[in-house]
Amino acid sequence: MCDMKALGDEESAKNSYLQSINSARQEWANKFQIANMHEMSYDYDLEKIARKLTCSTMMRPGPNYMPAAFPTEQSQKLILTLDLKKQEEAAVMLLGGIGHPENSGIACVMFDPPCSGTGGQVPIACIAGPKTSLSSWDAKKGPPGSQCPNGKTNGGLCISIKQNGSEKPFSYILLMFFSMIFV
Repeated sequence: MCDMKALGDEESAKNSYLQSINSARQEWANKFQIANMHEMSYDYDLEKIARKLTCSTMMRPGPNYMPAAFPTEQSQKLILTLDLKKQEEAAVMLLGGIGHPENSGIACVMFDPPCSGTGGQVPIACIAGPKTSLSSWDAKKGPPGSQCPNGKTNGGLCISIKQNGSEKPFSYILLMFFSMIFV
């Protein structure tokens, strides 16, 4: 049996992890010239879903999120022994939800003991949304922050519009506003 808890169950732990994820996303945006990489914020609605994950369900996408997992250091070293193509496949599978440029909400949980499988052990699982799959055309090419609908942060990540603890695209908010006026 596995003990499940939100990442640290403390705001400081969540903020620290979130800062690391956003730093990595900023590096990816700069390195690969991704113009629409969004800044992530902790999403408490996603956390409610993440707390229900099990070792067998943690890598399944949901209706408004996609998974990501963080293997142990030993398991990461195991991945690095694979050929380059298999390393890339493992990275996309494990970091999919975090790598999607338009995902802006995230929640993570810790498994104690870690989940185990053929690829090693995974102590931390995350879900990120609102996107549910990753395609090569999701990343718009250009200088970081140059294709952000709501402006960009000082670091070049796109600013996401927040509403009730969840991320909502600006177009969604406009649609809701116009439907209230004209209905």
